[in-house]
Amino acid sequence: MSYDDDKELTRLILAGEAPDLVNKGIVSELTVGLELMKSSNPQGKYDLFYWENLERNTTSEVEYVIAKNARCLPIEVKAGTSGKMKSLRLFMNKKGLTAGIRSSLENFGLLEVTDSGDTGQAIRRAIGILPLYAVWRLSDLPLPD
Repeated sequence: MSYDDDKELTRLILAGEAPDLVNKGIVSELTVGLELMKSSNPQGKYDLFYWENLERNTTSEVEYVIAKNARCLPIEVKAGTSGKMKSLRLFMNKKGLTAGIRSSLENFGLLEVTDSGDTGQAIRRAIGILPLYAVWRLSDLPLPD
């Protein structure tokens, strides 16, 4: 790899658009994981878990599952600004959770969705949108009841 190639790669990483990066999903997931470890309280660091749906013919996964305020909090990471959060919503439905986080290139936000639980009753779920650059602020976010 020549020096000129290094300069171009550095330019793409620092100033390029997200579509320019080939492995942007993996880089985004790694960045979120490192920020979660770095920004958590030294006396109570987050234990990072991962969830994968092991049912046949499925590819559902949630990148991080942590414990926050004695509650399970799933975190789905997206490298862009689009996506349906199908895996996150499936996990929340299976585990009966009412709060989750989506970290992506989107701005701060809150999505309130209503899903039917296993009992058939409507359950309100809140999914907080946390920009990739602000994952370090997760410990300050209040979780909805």
